[in-house]
Amino acid sequence: MIMELPAALESDLQRTTGLTTFEYLVLANLSEADDTTLRMSELAAKANSSLSRLSHVVRRLADNGLVMKRVC
Repeated sequence: MIMELPAALESDLQRTTGLTTFEYLVLANLSEADDTTLRMSELAAKANSSLSRLSHVVRRLADNGLVMKRVC
């Protein structure tokens, strides 16, 4: 039963918001940051992600109007 919980939470989040757990984690980390802004390398560290994976996710979030990328 406990092994099924993460999958059930992921499924519910995806169904209700259209977000994966990882996308939600990225947005949560940004929302908690000063000025809601982080460098990609900082965000990758906080999300325990590679820059490559994070770059793809941030691009998707930006395409959906959930984040805004800017040059630092």
